Amino acid sequence: MDRTAEDTGLHRRLAALEAENGRLRAALAASGVETDEAQTATAAAEDAARLARSGAAEAAAGHAREVAGERAELADAAALNTRLLELNTELRASEERLDAVVESATDHAIISMDFDGRITGWSPGAERVLGWSAAEAIGQEGAIIWTPEDRAAGMPEHERRTADATGSAADERWHMRRDGTRF
Repeated sequence: MDRTAEDTGLHRRLAALEAENGRLRAALAASGVETDEAQTATAAAEDAARLARSGAAEAAAGHAREVAGERAELADAAALNTRLLELNTELRASEERLDAVVESATDHAIISMDFDGRITGWSPGAERVLGWSAAEAIGQEGAIIWTPEDRAAGMPEHERRTADATGSAADERWHMRRDGTRF
């Protein structure tokens, strides 16, 4: 049972006990006789009502603490969401700056690949230097720019592992253009 249903149940029970207490008091007053049994019944009803009020108060206090805790969690989540939005805005701005640098580097081939060696990015400079358009190159094996000898020796995989381990893999070697010429 959730806290709200439990609180509602306590409030209903409290109201029923208070109503019963009132009926008992009215019946005793109407009879004009105070017996030990009547006094015991009245005391029991008052005790029950007091306990019900106490339980309801404790339940209400517990509920208030729970609501306060949930509000604090919501405030934390809202602050986190705001920070994530700020970081996302910063990331987009950074990506736009990177795209601008890559697009303006027309004398250099800038190529990005995934961990499997497939081309995922191909700059305008790569188009100019290597001869393949971005549409033709993206999705191809990055080894298309390597000489047949280097491909046979496993050099594309070796350099990819080196780049993965160290962050880059600089080399001095021949590569191939689309037309087969080496540079």
